[in-house]
Amino acid sequence: MKLPQLEHPVQKKYTIPYLPETFYIVSFLVICILLVLNVALVGSDVVTTLVSNPYVNDRPWWMPSFWPDYIRPRSVNDCQPVSLVDTQALHTNSSVSLFTYAFRRANVAIEDGDPTKQMRPVPYMANSFEQCEVRTIMWALDLPSRNMKFESNIFCKLGGQKQFTFIVPENLTLQMTHHVSANYDLGRDSTSDYVSYNTFSAQRGIGLNLVATVPIFQGLPADSASANNVLAVLDGFRSDLIAAVLTEVKLRQMNNIFFHSTYIVEWAAGLGKFCFDPSDWTLNGPRYNGECLGVRDPYRTLRAYGTSEDRGPGFDLYPEFLAPFAVTSTNFLIALRDAIRIDLGDIDASSNIYLNKTYFDEVIEVDPYREAMAPLLINADLPWRVSYDHYWVDCTPWTCSNGTWTETFKAMSTDTPRENLILPYRPTPTASVFNLSYLCPKLQRKPIASLLMSVFVSTVTMYNFLYALFGFVMPKVEALYQRRRAYIRDKAAIDSESQRETSTLFEKLEDDLCNPPYLGPRGDLPRPKSWHPGFAFTFRGMIRQNEARTTSKSAMRYSV
Repeated sequence: MKLPQLEHPVQKKYTIPYLPETFYIVSFLVICILLVLNVALVGSDVVTTLVSNPYVNDRPWWMPSFWPDYIRPRSVNDCQPVSLVDTQALHTNSSVSLFTYAFRRANVAIEDGDPTKQMRPVPYMANSFEQCEVRTIMWALDLPSRNMKFESNIFCKLGGQKQFTFIVPENLTLQMTHHVSANYDLGRDSTSDYVSYNTFSAQRGIGLNLVATVPIFQGLPADSASANNVLAVLDGFRSDLIAAVLTEVKLRQMNNIFFHSTYIVEWAAGLGKFCFDPSDWTLNGPRYNGECLGVRDPYRTLRAYGTSEDRGPGFDLYPEFLAPFAVTSTNFLIALRDAIRIDLGDIDASSNIYLNKTYFDEVIEVDPYREAMAPLLINADLPWRVSYDHYWVDCTPWTCSNGTWTETFKAMSTDTPRENLILPYRPTPTASVFNLSYLCPKLQRKPIASLLMSVFVSTVTMYNFLYALFGFVMPKVEALYQRRRAYIRDKAAIDSESQRETSTLFEKLEDDLCNPPYLGPRGDLPRPKSWHPGFAFTFRGMIRQNEARTTSKSAMRYSV
C-alpha cells in the first residue's frame, strides 16, 4: 500500500494595497474590544444573594455608573418567590411598621365553592397592596395580667407584576395582631417592643421595661413626613385606654363591685351592611345586616361580653364595666384602624385621623370619664389614694402630657408642632409590600487569577476564530482582486491601441486635406492653402476633440 505524500501550504504575499496596515490596526482594535467583552461575559460568577426588592435593576460590577438604567441587565425572572405560610410573622415596608400580620388564606374559590380547593403555600413576589379592608377589630382584655390583645381580619387585593411561571393570588386574607400591656412582666406591648428594638437604652440609664414611660425621643425635630407622628398619637390613645381601664378597676375594687376577669369586644371598623341592626334581629335570622353609619355608631359594637373562670361557662352581654369609658375605647379603636390603613398603603386623607386634622377633630371625642373619676381617687383614703401627678401626668417615648392625650391632640392646631409632634401626617406615597427577602442571582467579580485566566482564554479563542475566518476569506478576496487588476490592465491596453489607431487616421486625413492631388485643366479654381489659419485650426480642433473623447471614455472604465 502506497502512503500518500505530505503537503505543505505555499505562502504568497497579498497584493492588496494597505492590507498589512489595515490588518494590524483592526487586530489591535478587535483585541481591545474582545478584552472588554470577555470581562463582562466571563469575568463574573453568578452567586445567590438576599435582596429586599426583586425588581431592582442592580448595576453589575463591571458596568460604569454613568450608564443609563434601561441598558442594565434585568434578572427579575430568576428571583425566587417567597412562600407565605401560617406560621410567619409578617411586617410591611412602611415606616409605621408597628403591626404584625399572619397569612390566613388566599381567596381563590368563588362563592359557595369547594372549600378544599385552597392555595397553600402562596407564592409572593413583592406584590403591592392595592386595596385593603379592615372590616372588624377584636379586643380581648385580660384584667388579672392587665394585658390587651387586638386582632383584625384584613382583606387585601394584590397588585404588581403577576406574569410568572407560578400563580400569584388576586387577594389575601391577613390577621393583624397588636398587643397592649400595662405590665410588661406578664405580657408584651407592641409599642414598647418596637421602641426597645430600635433604641439602645443602656446609655440613658433605663431598663427596657421603662422605655415606653420615659420621653427618650424629645430631641427629635417635628416633621410632618415622619411616621413618629402616627406612632406617638397611637401610643397616646393607648395610654388613655390603659389609664381608663385601671381607673375603673381601682374604683370597683375600692367599692367592692364585681367585675369579670376577661372582656371581649368585636367592633366593626369598615363600611357596609354588616353592623348590628336591632330592628331586624331574630334569634335564628341574620344578626349583622345593618348599615354601618359613622365611626361612633354604637351599633358598630357587634359583640361585647365579660366572662370569668369562677363564674362557670356563662357570660354577661353588654357588660357595665366597659360602658363608662366607651368613648376612650372607641378613640383607640379608630386610631388603631387608621394606623393599620396607613401601614397597608391606604393614604386616603378624607377619612383618616392622621392625615386630616379636621376629620380628627370631628370623630375623636374627649371622654369626661377621667375628669369625673379624678376626685374619687385623688381624695380617697389609703391605700386607694393616688397623687395628682400620678393620675394626670403621663409620658410616652415621644413627650409628656398633663391631662388626657385626647385633649392634648385636639388642642393642637393644623401644621403647628407640639414639641416633636405635628398633625396632619403627610407621608410619601409609596407602594406597601411585605418586608421580605428574596433569593436572587447576582454577578460577582471573580478572583483576580481566575478573572485573568478566563479573559485570556476567551480572548485568544475568539481571536483565533476570527483569524481563521480571515485566512479563509482573504485568499478569495485576493483572487478576485487579481482578476480585477488583469481585467483593468487588458482594458487599458485595448483602449491605448484604439487611441493610437484613431490618431494615425486623423493625421492621414489632415495630410490629405492639406495636400490634395492635381485636379486637371481646371486649375483656375482656388485651391486651399496649407497655411490657411482657419482651415488648419478647424482640423486641429477636431483632432483634439476626438482625443479628449477617447481619453474620457478610458478613465470611466478604469474607475469601474
